[in-house]
Amino acid sequence: MKFYRFMEFFNRFVALAGNRSLPQNARVAGNLFAYHTQQWGKLSKHNPITAQIEPTLRCNLACRMCVRTELGVPLGEMPFETFKSIIDKLDTIVKIHLQGQGEPFLARDLFQMIDYAASKGIVVNLTSNATLFTEKIVEKICQSQINKMILSVDSTEKEKYETIRKLAKFDVVVAGIKRLTAKRTETGAKFKLALAAVVMKNNMNEIPKFVKFAHGLGVEQIEFQDLQEKDDYLEKYAKTGFSKDEVVMSYKTEIQKLISEARAEGKKLGVTVAY
Repeated sequence: MKFYRFMEFFNRFVALAGNRSLPQNARVAGNLFAYHTQQWGKLSKHNPITAQIEPTLRCNLACRMCVRTELGVPLGEMPFETFKSIIDKLDTIVKIHLQGQGEPFLARDLFQMIDYAASKGIVVNLTSNATLFTEKIVEKICQSQINKMILSVDSTEKEKYETIRKLAKFDVVVAGIKRLTAKRTETGAKFKLALAAVVMKNNMNEIPKFVKFAHGLGVEQIEFQDLQEKDDYLEKYAKTGFSKDEVVMSYKTEIQKLISEARAEGKKLGVTVAY
């Protein structure tokens, strides 16, 4: 697994080497070598390989499990110049993920950020709630250099989805994702798409259903993750009115069976299931 992860990073480095200057390629290569030696237990100092950057804390939803308003920080937005300075300092990273408590497509400089990072030979992934996929946004996505988009959809059922992701409209999200996958096919854009679902007590039985749901939308991967179980999150859930009883730590056996069922179905339909 360690060698596999190193080769994953190394292949990205090779694929994007032409986007970087020779001195930067040398720094990135040295950093990857240092990362590799540390992964095998040898002492070696290296710089970050990847980074998660939050373009904005603003969001258009009020999801039941979101603790954004309980973080005690201003709900602002990162200017492009700040983003640029971060990228310029982290000049040996291979990948960034644009994600946080906010919705990236509300950031005014998002596409400028994507283009700048890509110009530096960095793979750009992001996570979105998939509520803002108008024709204009979809067109810009397909013209951009995004590598992968993860779309947060926590239920395959309209009523349940709209209960979890308050202020979102299930039909709008489904239509937007279909618009995006159709435009991707039309333009030949190469970015990958995945659905992401936070597994909670009230949606865990839907895990196998997500495979056909994703397939019907034209999405090739599903990523499941458990609801946060850390004490500080459980305390914040109480403040936001979200019940900590939704945490699934006592349902691990049942969830693994459902994941196995989903993976079996995924093999038939060509949908990868990650958990």
